[in-house]
Amino acid sequence: MPQNIEGTVYCVDRDRVTQARLAQLLSAQGLGCKTFASAESFLDSHSHAPPDAHGSPPGCLLLEVELPGMSGLDLQAALAAEGNTLPIIFLSSTTDLRAPIAALKAGALDFLLKPMEAGSLADAVRNALALDARNRQVRLLRAQILARMGELTEREAQVMAFVVRGHTSKEIAQTLCISPRTVEVHRKNRFSKMRAASLAGLVEQVIQVREMPDAAGRARSAVSGQLRDSTYLTRAGNV
Repeated sequence: MPQNIEGTVYCVDRDRVTQARLAQLLSAQGLGCKTFASAESFLDSHSHAPPDAHGSPPGCLLLEVELPGMSGLDLQAALAAEGNTLPIIFLSSTTDLRAPIAALKAGALDFLLKPMEAGSLADAVRNALALDARNRQVRLLRAQILARMGELTEREAQVMAFVVRGHTSKEIAQTLCISPRTVEVHRKNRFSKMRAASLAGLVEQVIQVREMPDAAGRARSAVSGQLRDSTYLTRAGNV
């Protein structure tokens, strides 16, 4: 594993020997490792923490399938339910295919058999940390886009919603009962506030927001709600 890879690996395993071995292997790669003996103890320390708290480095979870109390698969489901997107690498000492199939179908990144070979573990962790780093960048971009949308007036947001659906300025003016010139003013303001140099750039930002997971179940802003069902039609290129 390249030495410039940074991140924290969380290991949930009931076996203290395995915990120590994983910590040793990861430390040799310059990575931090935090260990937990149960799914419950991991949840206690992470259930209320946002995924990117305080600019923390990328992370991933090494998770044993067979755990006392809550199983690894149960923990995977609990994390998914609360919107935690931390990449998961499952560990198991059994060759039963049911567990890995269930884990991978539920979104696990990898499944390794114990005892782990150092090279396989390093490759899996490297991929997981890289994935988490990319996910964090996407979330940051989406947060920036939502902040820009928050700067739009109600009318600017209405005009924006029609534009990304492919409506012309004349059609928007007729629908909103305003003049085409007023529509053009709102369009200009919208491009400026959204930091978009083109219609394609504007639509790309709308797509980012529409696809953003709302795992916490919080209602989105009124602006993003208006844009949620927008569709970029081919005729939008003529606006």
